[in-house]
Amino acid sequence: MLTAVCLRYQGLLRLASEILQDFYSTLLPVGPVPALYDYPYSVQAFNQNRGTMYFNVHVLEALKDKPVLRLLAEWYVTYCHELAHNTEAGHNQRHENVMHILLVRSLEHYGRLLESYRDKYGTRTVAEAVAT
Repeated sequence: MLTAVCLRYQGLLRLASEILQDFYSTLLPVGPVPALYDYPYSVQAFNQNRGTMYFNVHVLEALKDKPVLRLLAEWYVTYCHELAHNTEAGHNQRHENVMHILLVRSLEHYGRLLESYRDKYGTRTVAEAVAT
């Protein structure tokens, strides 16, 4: 099953791995490098045991007609959301406050990352980016 998933999503996995590795190395390197998982469900990502983040590869497929920069923006917010669960497990005001702090503290780094992705991908969609 894993081999079939990897073959089916090869280009998407490459792009997703690039984005997650860039987030990890330039934004907020905490815990293990985020991983991808294959689950046909609408959960975009989750944080297991307050440290390991998983991002759903099916979300990539759903965003394939959107610009790469849109995916980058969505996963930036999701990355900070999941990272906030390292401090607060629930979805409550404390979690929102921690997420807000993470978003603000990493915004300058995200801006630089956004510029590098704009230079690399321009207005190309996810589908166009993985086809090259």
